[in-house]
Amino acid sequence: MALKRITRRKRASITSLIDVIFLLLLFFMLASTFSKFSELDIAAAAPGGAVSEALDILELEIGTYHLRLDGKVLPAHGWADTVGSRQTDNTVVALRLRKNVSTQRLTDVLTELNRISGLRVYVVDAP
Repeated sequence: MALKRITRRKRASITSLIDVIFLLLLFFMLASTFSKFSELDIAAAAPGGAVSEALDILELEIGTYHLRLDGKVLPAHGWADTVGSRQTDNTVVALRLRKNVSTQRLTDVLTELNRISGLRVYVVDAP
C-alpha cells in the first residue's frame, strides 16, 4: 500500500499585492495635478436692457502684457488697488480685450476684480 504524502498549502503572501497597490498610488499621485481651481460667477445681461441710473464707468483694457485703466497704463502688481480706490456706489468696470489675449489672462483679471466688494464688471466688445 502506497502512502499518501500530505502536503501543506503555503499561506498566500500579500506582500506583492501591497507592492502593486503602492505603485498604483504613487503613479496616480504623480499623474494628478494639485493646482487650485477657482470659480467665477458669470451672468449674461438681458439683451436691450435699459440703464436707469447714472453709472461711473471705468474702462479697463486687457492686453497680453499690460492693463490700461481709462487709457493709463497700470502697474503689473497692485493694479486692483487702483481700481478699488476709484470705486463708488455706481461704479461699473467695462473690460475690453485686445487681440491675442489668452483666456487665462482674462480669468486672472476677473479673479482680481472679483475680490473687490460691490464692483460690477462687464466684458464689452473691442473697438
